[in-house]
Amino acid sequence: KLERESQGTEGAEEPAGPTINAGSGSEPPSIAADAKYVAMNGDDAWPGTEEQPWRNILPAFGKLEPGDTLVIRGGTYTESLAPQTDGLPGRPIHIRSFLEEEVIISDVDNCLNVTARKNLNFFGLMLQRPGVRWAIVDSSLNIVLEEISAQASLDPTDQPVVEHEGMLILDSVSVEVVANDLRGWHLLNTDGDSGGHSFAVRGSSQTIVRDSFFEGGTVTAFEMLGGRNNIAIHNRITNPRAGCVYLINTTEAFFIDNQVHGCGSDSADYSTAIKVENATSITVRGNLVYESAEGILQWVDENNDVIRGGRFAHNTLVLNKA
Repeated sequence: KLERESQGTEGAEEPAGPTINAGSGSEPPSIAADAKYVAMNGDDAWPGTEEQPWRNILPAFGKLEPGDTLVIRGGTYTESLAPQTDGLPGRPIHIRSFLEEEVIISDVDNCLNVTARKNLNFFGLMLQRPGVRWAIVDSSLNIVLEEISAQASLDPTDQPVVEHEGMLILDSVSVEVVANDLRGWHLLNTDGDSGGHSFAVRGSSQTIVRDSFFEGGTVTAFEMLGGRNNIAIHNRITNPRAGCVYLINTTEAFFIDNQVHGCGSDSADYSTAIKVENATSITVRGNLVYESAEGILQWVDENNDVIRGGRFAHNTLVLNKA
């Protein structure tokens, strides 16, 4: 067990992190009485009620207005979740599964594709067999992904191209990733130098990632690249083919109370459990880190200086057995 402070930070005030909404993710959201419905036995010519649901998701998106809820009944849908309508502040559009029914989005390039959208909440969906990614949120604002699950195929021929991430938050602001469960991204791929993070946040700000499970990746299971004021808290990150966590070229990032383990050894350059590189005001605190093939923690700065404003404190590090 090792607890220490990084150099040059004693007495320094920690930067303020993003505000976490404690209510989000605490219980399944209720279904509005006037919700719209999609079901496998529906018809797009029907009114979209619970008794007469629509059949297809994409046409349904075009009929939604701010504040609406779209409930998807159980079944496997081979069409991307790609909304074309925005919600409003305080009146987001909700897209969710029906109670305990299993809604699977499968066999499309991006199972969930949120591009240039605002104020959308997704809940209780399963993503599988993508051609490119499980999910991407690109250039969007105020998006919630809650209880989204994804399981990679055990068949190597079903694995998507290795250059892509399982879930990517790109150039977006205020995205919440809550209680997601992403498993097996590229675990069968043997090329440890070919892209492929299980989860990545890039060029985004005010992203909150919490209470989630991330497994796999040919390079890392979790990457935070660029952007500022992002936080990862109470997640479990495990079993990539190389390193577990990258925090790179980012500012005011917070990596707190996570469990990180099972880092691989396929690439000596990338197999450290937590790697912080060229970053400013990074807080790494209260994490449990173990089972790393090459190392526990690596601070890297382009000038070989102490990380600028970095803080490393109160982590439990379990060194490898001989």
